[in-house]
Amino acid sequence: MEPGAEVAERNTRLQAIVEQVFREIAPEKAEHVARQAEEGLLTLEELDRMADEAGAMTAGALKLIFGPISPAEVLLEFAASDKYDKKIAEKKAQGELVTLAADELGLTGADTTSLANFRKALQRHLLLGELVHALPEPSRPGPLAVFELPAKPVHQEAIRHLCRIWRNRVDLQAEYEDAADALEQAAGLAPLPLPESAIAGLDTFAFIENRLLHAAVANLVAGDAEGVLALMAKRRESFWCRRRAEFPLVWSLVDAGAQLLAMGMNIRQALKKRKWTARELVEAYTRHTEPWMVLERRQTRPDSIGEQTQLPQSVRRHRGEGGSGVLFSPPDGRAEGARVDVTVRDYCLISRHERYRPFSS
Repeated sequence: MEPGAEVAERNTRLQAIVEQVFREIAPEKAEHVARQAEEGLLTLEELDRMADEAGAMTAGALKLIFGPISPAEVLLEFAASDKYDKKIAEKKAQGELVTLAADELGLTGADTTSLANFRKALQRHLLLGELVHALPEPSRPGPLAVFELPAKPVHQEAIRHLCRIWRNRVDLQAEYEDAADALEQAAGLAPLPLPESAIAGLDTFAFIENRLLHAAVANLVAGDAEGVLALMAKRRESFWCRRRAEFPLVWSLVDAGAQLLAMGMNIRQALKKRKWTARELVEAYTRHTEPWMVLERRQTRPDSIGEQTQLPQSVRRHRGEGGSGVLFSPPDGRAEGARVDVTVRDYCLISRHERYRPFSS
């Protein structure tokens, strides 16, 4: 017997033992609890208590209402919609639900005067919890400074896990979007000063996507093409890019700017490394795999942006029409954080950056 043994009965690794035990008493949460145990989020005492309580919890009224799903999924289904409210009221299961939220997510002191109020409290606990967890304590402004994040790491991890599941559930993504927009406005989150490094990997609210877009444009103007491309790698498949078409469109424009800025910097470095003959310069300018003429053409003819870069047709059409104002401004009524106002002027400012113009000196 040893940790990691191929035969399950001989594998003494804690994760394997926990998963075997919970597959017998609470199969719907076995994998999740085993993963938490492996990550050191649960003590042996906590595992014993959870095992003792698991049977009673899965056999209660909530199982009759929601079916054989994990406690986390029960909380997710309730947070996402009022579909089960009538049955919860009929079975008088609100107390069970409140207890479950406390045990699984560390939610205490919530408004339980109605199922609707408790749902709002649960949504707030989940979404603000994920945001606050990502922020260093000294950089939590306004309402985030007073938000009570659960003390136990296991509860903090469960909050983040449940938020990720909610965003990845195709059937519940519209409900997540509505909940996030409503909370963003109610809590006044969009104007809050947040460190970009802390929110670069978050999908919690739409204002984060907008904030990072503006940061990317500012970094391009400052000449940091490498940093912008690294940020884009994190945001390319973000939740809000999947849900709202304006975000990937503007990211495509920023990507084009970053690629061209990087190209300009590479050409400038190449020119400084050695002396070039006239023939070599002409060939580099016209016949390379990425001919240098492309860079100068983009600089002098903004309407050509997108002809060789993979910009969406709508962006290219906006360039061709000579637009110089707001590229996208979603209809009124959407969360303020979803507003995108990257402009053609921003792109032209990038193209005039000295590192972008290797042929000017």
